[in-house]
Amino acid sequence: MGRPAGSLNKSTKQLKELAQQHTEMVIRRLANIAENSPNETNAVMASKELLDRGHGKAHQSVDVDATVRGGITVTITPDDAGVL
Repeated sequence: MGRPAGSLNKSTKQLKELAQQHTEMVIRRLANIAENSPNETNAVMASKELLDRGHGKAHQSVDVDATVRGGITVTITPDDAGVL
């Protein structure tokens, strides 16, 4: 039978639990970088990581128009928030 679908194997579960022990420290570090980094790229990346974890990643939408004989045309458009 094995593990139920979606359950973690033993080593993955242990690694996840170990990583979670550092969550508060990492969030504080990201916040510090976002607020105080003289490098704007680092500040933006840290801010994005915080927002992704606090509010979820921005949704992306893909509109696909395909015709059987003419191949496939893929059009990627930003969602309502303007984020790809």
